[in-house]
Parts: sequence; C-alpha cells; structure tokens
Amino acid sequence: MAGRVAMGVLVVKVTEGCRGWLVRLISLTGSCGGRSRDNWLKILGTVMVLLNTLDIGRGDEGSRGKNFTSALFLPSSGLLEGLQGWVSTSGFAMAVGIWWWMSKKDNIAPYGRHHTTAAAVISLPLTHVMLPTQLGWCLMESPPLLLTPFLFSVGQYTSRTAPRMLVALFLAHYAHRCLLYPLRMRPSRTRNLPILVFLAALVFNVYNTYIQVRSLSHYTEYSSTWLLSPQFILGAMLFFSGMLINISADSTLISLRKLGPSNSTSNSSRAYRVPHGGFFELVSCPNYFGELVEWLGWAIAASSLAGLVFFVLAVANLVPRAVAHHHWYVQNFKEYPRSRKILVPFIF
Repeated sequence: MAGRVAMGVLVVKVTEGCRGWLVRLISLTGSCGGRSRDNWLKILGTVMVLLNTLDIGRGDEGSRGKNFTSALFLPSSGLLEGLQGWVSTSGFAMAVGIWWWMSKKDNIAPYGRHHTTAAAVISLPLTHVMLPTQLGWCLMESPPLLLTPFLFSVGQYTSRTAPRMLVALFLAHYAHRCLLYPLRMRPSRTRNLPILVFLAALVFNVYNTYIQVRSLSHYTEYSSTWLLSPQFILGAMLFFSGMLINISADSTLISLRKLGPSNSTSNSSRAYRVPHGGFFELVSCPNYFGELVEWLGWAIAASSLAGLVFFVLAVANLVPRAVAHHHWYVQNFKEYPRSRKILVPFIF
C-alpha cells in the first residue's frame, strides 16, 4: 500500500515536471513556424489552466471525487484502478501523436472537402477503400451507444444520481451524432468515407467510451451534492451551449448543399459555398468550436482525468483540421471574408 502511494506521488511530480518539458519541447520544434509554436503554447496553456481549475493532484475526495494520484494508483483497490489510470493517461500521448500528424502539411484526414487532395497524397493501406458516408458515420459513432449500457451497469456507483446525469450528457451527444446527424447529411455521391478514417474513429470511440464510462460509474466517487456544485453547473452550461453551436453550424452547412454548385475558383470545391450567419460571421469552423466548448464543459462537469483526456484529444484532432478548413476557404473563394478567425472568435 505504501509503495503504491509513493508511486502515485512520484507520478504527480513527474506530471508537473512534464509541463515545463513540453514547453521546452515546443520551443525547440524546428519543423514548426512561429505561429505553429504559438498555437501549441496556447493549447498547452489552456490545458494547464484546466488542470488548475479541476485541482488535479489536490482534490478533496468528499467534494470532487478521487484526485489524480488516486486515479492512477488507488491504495485501497489495486491493479484495475491503476490500469484505468494508465489507460486514461495514454490519451495524452495519443493527443501528441494526433497533433503531430495532423499538423504536417497534407496529412489532414481525407474526407469531406479534403477528400481529393488528402487521399492523393497519403499513401497508407486502405486509403482508397470507401464506405457510404452516412452508413460509415453511423457505425463509427455507435460504440458509445452500444457499449455504455454494459460498462455503466457493472460500475459500483451506478445507482447514484451524479454519474447517471453525467452519462446522460455523454449519450445525448452521441445519440445525435450516431442517429440524427447521418440522416440530415447530404454527402456527395463521389466522396464517400475512407475506411481508414472509419477505423480510426471507431477505435477512438471504443477507447474513449471505456475510459469515460468506467470513470463515471466505477472510479470517481461523486458527492451527493455534486449536481449543485459550481463545477457541474458551469460544465453543463458550457456543454449545452457548445452542443447548440455545433448543431446550428452543422445545419447551416447542410442547408448550403441544397443550393447547387458555387462560384469557387476550383472545380473540386464547386460543391461547397461560403457559409454565412451566426458564428460563421466570426470563425470559419463554428461547428468545431462548438464541439470543443461542449467537451470543455464535459471535462469541467465530470472533473475527472478521463474527461480532461477527452478534451485534449478533441483539441488535437479538431484544431489542425480547423486550420486546414480555413486555408481551404481562403484558397478556393476569392470573396472569403478575411476578417474571420479560424476557430475561436476574436482570438484564433
């Protein structure tokens, strides 16, 4: 027991040291320009602020749940809790890998508007094997709906109100993404979903569903008053605000497909138009902005290591793709508003 506690303390100290190490690593990354380095530092700063907000490493078990040390090495429980912590923490390494890959030129996942250019450049197995877009999207977003009932039912805290409310938020997002959004899509008949993208998303959703649901139902003990806590109230407000922004932006993009070919300067992009209205007047990708706000809210509402991992992975995936979207708009539409930011209104 004493050994596991000592190891947990060591992990916390190593984590704190990694913050400074990551800053130095980013500043020494020769392959990134000045702007890319600044973006890295902004993301890292956001994560560090969130760490402080959640008070990871110093949590009060009675008011918030098990802290970071407990999430990695619970003295009273042993191997399974330690495994859960390490599986969750591996998400940070995944996020670094995803960011590195997505930030490299022409390595944007080859679907949607990036289908032609990216698929022509990325020489990986199965790149040119396709699935019908709507079917593929529904299947790759299905693990949360299929796995959550079982994973949640075997947890020790499944009868408590806070875990049930949090898992309901999680399922609400994926009920929309898996069941409703594919029916609303208007995909191009010539641009289906690459099976490589499908498999990557499927693996991610299995991994993420496991760490989120197990954290909620078994490894994080929420107090009876958690739903009245500032963390949950703020997190829930952000979650629903982000979800509304995301759905509204998707609706705008879907409606543009009804209007027919555009006056794009590129034949490959004539199926697209410049979106206007709502958050599109401020940023190029309000759908991604809304999703990031949503998962930031989730991380705060859940106040768990798993929730933080999810938010960091979302940032690593969506920020590089938003940058690619913005550059694509600028290159293909002469009238594209140059005042629009990429992702975060008035900032980035």
